Amino acid sequence: MKFFIDVNRSFGFPRLSPFTRERIHDFMKDSRTKTEPISLKEARQLLNDADLSYEKTAILLGVSFSHLAKVLGGFRESKSLMKKIEALCEEEVSA
Repeated sequence: MKFFIDVNRSFGFPRLSPFTRERIHDFMKDSRTKTEPISLKEARQLLNDADLSYEKTAILLGVSFSHLAKVLGGFRESKSLMKKIEALCEEEVSA
């Protein structure tokens, strides 16, 4: 990828042109892998299948019981917590 550098004539500092910034942004957007977190229903089903209570899950994930209950109840959103729940249930199933 070829970058175009403009020189800011008033200060002499090189800076990227808007065209180059757009190309870098498009490149980074394409290179990211976006995985959607599991849904609330799937998370609750995974915990049920793994025989994990909310209390035990909260301790294992290092979050408070109330935060976990609010996320799984649909009152809060937490993509990172949903990914942790999915990873935890995968560990429980494989163990």
